[in-house]
Amino acid sequence: MRKFGAWMLAAGLLVTAPLIGCDTDDDGDGNGGTGGTGGTGGTGGTGGTGGTGGTGGTGGTGGAGGTGGAGGAGGAADMAMLRVIHLSPDAGAVDVYANDGETPLFEAASFPTGTEYVEVEPGTYEISIVPAGEPITAAVLTTPPLPLGAGESWTGVAFDEVATLQAAANQDEVDGIPASSARVRLGHTAVGVGQVDILNVSVDPAVAIVEDVDFGTFTPALDLPAGQYDVGIDANDDGAADFVFSLPELEAGQYYNLYAVTDEAGDVFVSVQPETGAVTTVPPNVE
Repeated sequence: MRKFGAWMLAAGLLVTAPLIGCDTDDDGDGNGGTGGTGGTGGTGGTGGTGGTGGTGGTGGTGGAGGTGGAGGAGGAADMAMLRVIHLSPDAGAVDVYANDGETPLFEAASFPTGTEYVEVEPGTYEISIVPAGEPITAAVLTTPPLPLGAGESWTGVAFDEVATLQAAANQDEVDGIPASSARVRLGHTAVGVGQVDILNVSVDPAVAIVEDVDFGTFTPALDLPAGQYDVGIDANDDGAADFVFSLPELEAGQYYNLYAVTDEAGDVFVSVQPETGAVTTVPPNVE
């Protein structure tokens, strides 16, 4: 058996115009009036930089210049994005904590579902996986420190059997996808399946998409022509697909993580994790 993986991001800018004020003395002999107060800076758009503060008003003759406006608040580009997917077939629902937090980032994540992204402050995080409803001290796995940068999007993957539970983190590379392509990351998390080749069986003869994918590994992101694919898993290196899966349409400009997974009974399926929205489970085609 084998497994798959995928990517995302956005930005904007809003700036307000300055306000200018002036006050003069009636007889022309007094000091000039105080300049007007500058306008307040705009709020940053989604993923945008905060607006620039307004320019202070010009003082009258001899008067003091006005105070500049405050800069606007930064947008979501100042944050990092994190989501998780639960692909351990015999593990129950889990809570996911970050840096010994008092409350979980994600609650009751269950096999084989994924979460939506949440915003977190940029920084370094140790992620702990805990049986749902238990305190963080009951963690069954805590990752090494993971640096999350501003504007980055990441997916955490829990996989393997619970006795040998593993976790991986992949940055979702959602920027710069060609207009006619879908970007795809493939991951092999199918317990009990050795090295595999992933084939495009929508064409005849079938063509290898990636070869020699070991359990627990994730490919680099691949740009494929958008469209619908039938993919095969070759588990015995004979060039023929042992399992074939009809994927949903891979839309142009979108990022996807595709995972090869096994359930608790050892049956293979594919999990399709789009850039946004729910994870789709794709069973093998029946001959």
